[in-house]
Amino acid sequence: MDQIPCFMDLSTGKTYHRKGEKNIELKSTTGTKMRFTIMATVMSEEGAKLPPYLIFKSNLKPELPNNYKDHLIIRHNLNGWIKEDLLKDWLDRIVLNLKLPENYVLALVIDQCKVHLKDTIQKYLKKNNLAFFYIPSGCTGLLQPLDVRINKPLKDKLRLHFSKWFQEFGSTDKNTTKSGYLKPPSFEEICNWLLDAWNNIDNELVKKSFEYRGNYYF
Repeated sequence: MDQIPCFMDLSTGKTYHRKGEKNIELKSTTGTKMRFTIMATVMSEEGAKLPPYLIFKSNLKPELPNNYKDHLIIRHNLNGWIKEDLLKDWLDRIVLNLKLPENYVLALVIDQCKVHLKDTIQKYLKKNNLAFFYIPSGCTGLLQPLDVRINKPLKDKLRLHFSKWFQEFGSTDKNTTKSGYLKPPSFEEICNWLLDAWNNIDNELVKKSFEYRGNYYF
């Protein structure tokens, strides 16, 4: 009887193999601990999507190469998390760089991430005349548009990109190190996946993420 190979569907997180098998081997790359943060920003006006702000976990001293102009902002630090300096940079590059129609007031709605609550950040927001509101603790999944409708399809699309890459190239002999380990996807590949996933988020979906009916978003 032919052996049935183990298969992991990364779009669902499920692993498939012959029933009753005690040992299941899974191929993985050296990038299993690879981490990056996406700062995604949307606007209720016409369902606008602003350029994603991508933070890679990297100890590179120079700026990572960016061939995407203003479609994607690329940064890095040692842990891949948003820090105070990068949050201010995000505000400068994405939020404060917006050209609004006359008589418009920009209101920033953010969750209670630790760095968002810093006094220095609040002073920076006030200094730049930005109205800002914090989503109550425990209500992000109900009140933040990104969590309500956008993050899931965005992550699903990224998983599908990785799954396709891994099946076609990532798990092959061509993608091995001298020691025989599988290499992780490159920064450039991740950037391309993110841009494609972000561009595939429909503007109508963004607008609906701001709509509220009774106790629920629709």
